[in-house]
Amino acid sequence: MQIVNVILRHSLTLNLVQKFREHMGAKVPLLDKEGGPKGGVVPLLGSTIPISFSAGLDSNNMANCVAMNFIPVTTCTDLLRPGGYARLIRYLEKLGEKMHAVGAARLPDFVVRYAGQGLAAIDRVTQDLNDSLRAQFAGAHPEQIGRVQSWLEAEVAMPLKAWVGARHGVPLRAVCQQIAANFAGVGAQGDAPLPAVMADALRGAIAGLEQALLDAAGLLNTPLLVKEATENPRYAWEQNKGVPRKIGSKLWLYDCINCDKCVPVCPNVANFVYETTGVNVTYDNFELPPEGPPQRVPGGVFKVAKVHQLANYADACNDCGNCDVFCPEDGGPYVEKPRFFGSLETYRKYAGRNGFYIAFEGDQTTIYGAIAGASYQLSLNPLIDRAWFSNGNAEVEIQPSRDVVVSWKLKPEISATRYKLDMLPYLQLKLLVESIRDPRRVNFANVKGLSGDRVIG
Repeated sequence: MQIVNVILRHSLTLNLVQKFREHMGAKVPLLDKEGGPKGGVVPLLGSTIPISFSAGLDSNNMANCVAMNFIPVTTCTDLLRPGGYARLIRYLEKLGEKMHAVGAARLPDFVVRYAGQGLAAIDRVTQDLNDSLRAQFAGAHPEQIGRVQSWLEAEVAMPLKAWVGARHGVPLRAVCQQIAANFAGVGAQGDAPLPAVMADALRGAIAGLEQALLDAAGLLNTPLLVKEATENPRYAWEQNKGVPRKIGSKLWLYDCINCDKCVPVCPNVANFVYETTGVNVTYDNFELPPEGPPQRVPGGVFKVAKVHQLANYADACNDCGNCDVFCPEDGGPYVEKPRFFGSLETYRKYAGRNGFYIAFEGDQTTIYGAIAGASYQLSLNPLIDRAWFSNGNAEVEIQPSRDVVVSWKLKPEISATRYKLDMLPYLQLKLLVESIRDPRRVNFANVKGLSGDRVIG
């Protein structure tokens, strides 16, 4: 449900952004002609509070969010869909297409030009400059105020409006830099030169002209693009009310319906495929007496029906649960399927009820395993047909070709009793080792044990 909810939240959050911007317009204090506080405030609509945005972001709506001047725009849930991080290229491709369509090579140019609000943004900024300077220097000579207003119209607004209409390759920054250069010396010209404090205030405003235009355009674009998203059926309930289908069966350590949906939907590529051999054996357990040979007792049936199996590399998994969302069965692949760790340290720290670590030591392979919360250890050496299995109560030597106990050692507190050894965990670990260490399929769990020539071959 998390993906559906985020898609629905996209238009809701955009509307919240619009309301926030409407009520949080920046203000600047009124100053007297000497630059001291005069009391009161005047709106400066070209300034904004920076907003980061991520709700429901994907390649289809990223450009609109950029055009609203969100810094930064981020994405998360979309990367939990099939394709994961590979989906990001479409973000840049679609943004690039829209930037090219309006003749913008830089993001500020795109924000100002994208939604057709460039001219309005220029009017807004120049008016803000007029209002703020008039408010700050209300006692200045009328000719000085008039000179500033005329200069703003002729040397600021007109070049910027020409740039918006031309849509050529000249960046907005270059136009703003030229405007700033043209202002040099203006404070000393004419019969009524501008006071230094007024010239400095105007010079400071011109220095921030590009940012002011970017902010104003982002604000002006907001209601238009919010309205577009609000009316888009893609974000409506009818398009998003469906939920992932479950079939009512539960996942286990081995076997599932093999839909493999958990592999591509993992953003960290933590889920992977491995192959095993089919197993359907009736096995015996063993009673281990204080003295004498072990005694066979009825055990159960160990069955693995499918060759194709799935596992999880826990060190790359952040427990986001996305594979559980897409999995038709219950339990979650990242929880129920074998979870392999990259080191014995991380296994011991995080294994929990299900986790494994495989150590490769020449011809001998050791697997540490937690199954249903119980800890086990199995070392296999096929060259001498021997295995050593430990379950915390007993250390047992086994002949793996026949799965029979050869010798054992019990914990002191149970050594005087007839201890019953459950062979199912041994069989599960043995099959897991034999499957994972197969050099024909490289995966997270076996790559450490493969020599260079075996990988290449």
